[in-house]
Amino acid sequence: MTNKVSLLHSLEKDATPLTPPPRNHDVIIDGMAVEHKCKPTGKTFKQMALHMLELILSTTINNRNHFFFFVYRELSITKAERMRRSSAKLNFSRIVSSQVIRQWNNFLSSSQNKTALIQFLCHNWKSEKYHHLLRRKQVYIAFEEISYWFNGDEWCEVQESRSNEEGADTRMLLHANRTRSNGIENILIHTPDTDVFIIMMFFLNSIHNLYIKTGTKGKLRIIDLETVKEACKNSFQNTDVDKVFNAIPGLHASIGCDTVTTFAGKEKVKAFKLGTTNNELLQFFQVIRNEWALPEEIYSQAERFICHFYGHREENDVNLLRYCARSGKIEEEELPPHLSSLRKHVDRVNYQSRI
Repeated sequence: MTNKVSLLHSLEKDATPLTPPPRNHDVIIDGMAVEHKCKPTGKTFKQMALHMLELILSTTINNRNHFFFFVYRELSITKAERMRRSSAKLNFSRIVSSQVIRQWNNFLSSSQNKTALIQFLCHNWKSEKYHHLLRRKQVYIAFEEISYWFNGDEWCEVQESRSNEEGADTRMLLHANRTRSNGIENILIHTPDTDVFIIMMFFLNSIHNLYIKTGTKGKLRIIDLETVKEACKNSFQNTDVDKVFNAIPGLHASIGCDTVTTFAGKEKVKAFKLGTTNNELLQFFQVIRNEWALPEEIYSQAERFICHFYGHREENDVNLLRYCARSGKIEEEELPPHLSSLRKHVDRVNYQSRI
């Protein structure tokens, strides 16, 4: 289990999974969830396009599906992490329908391949051969800055939904808010990404009736985020749960995400418990999330947090903490950061949690 997934399990453990799905709901689907579920190795890209559309349409019992893809820009805060994860030896700038897919997971590890795949899917789904699948269905697809809406009769751009958001995670919540304003009572987001869960918890006070469908195979479940909030109220009896959710993006980014380095050997669950049971630290995560111009005191609070996180509650100096840790038997990468690195880390956390 990854560090991020353990945090999700910790937050949802006292919330009962929902069955069946809520009434009058729209489904917003993270493209990554379907891409990894598809597993079309040995099929042609043409066959894969049909299979993926069928998967999307079978995801929900209603007739409205909203499908979101990540945007893979060359100039991006996520580029370094994408390059670290990439293992593909062959990159596609253009996909041919008759080409047979080999090593699907390896193919998906390349951002260039994913971009070519999304362009291929959008182009193919416009053609008449897919119209019979889309009769009485409404599918909304967002990729790059453009959003498309189509069914079996027409295909059009949705101008009011244009967005320059790079991540599918933040764009899905932007779209959820717009969908609610159009009279949809409940929003169900289907994603395996813990980052989306964290963002949904943050927006729960402004976007009500949010549900997440996550997990794989026998562990697939629907979670009502209001029940997670109620469970958290019972867990954090001496802490305002609304303040916790307001601080959660800053707390989550501080311990590492796709664009911010993590602390080797340290668990997110421990950091979350520490940050939500100490009012001073909770205030620190709220400020780091809500302010662009950080006061100098924030960096001092960051030092105190790191010292607490590494088990030295009486210490407030990370340089001294690092010096003392070096004298023990500890791997280099598991040492706490020195102050100059921590300040850069705080600035990056501030930027990530603000945007």
